[in-house]
Amino acid sequence: MKIALDLNIQLKDGVLILNSSTGRTLIFPRDHVVTKKIHMVTLAELSDLTIEEICRLFGYKTRKSYYDIRRFVLENNMEA
Repeated sequence: MKIALDLNIQLKDGVLILNSSTGRTLIFPRDHVVTKKIHMVTLAELSDLTIEEICRLFGYKTRKSYYDIRRFVLENNMEA
């Protein structure tokens, strides 16, 4: 199954906001740490943003932070 999404993605004050082309909005609060990490990896894997841009958007200072989080998310080891 192939699904195409047309989303406007914003990160404002730590709040992730997704807007669809149909006018639907989904908001993820800043205090959802696990969800934030999953969103960061998803956005990095599916967008044309650089890892540096992704880190800056999500408040991480190094590429290593991203790659550590990516490894844990993709290995389903979020507790670590």
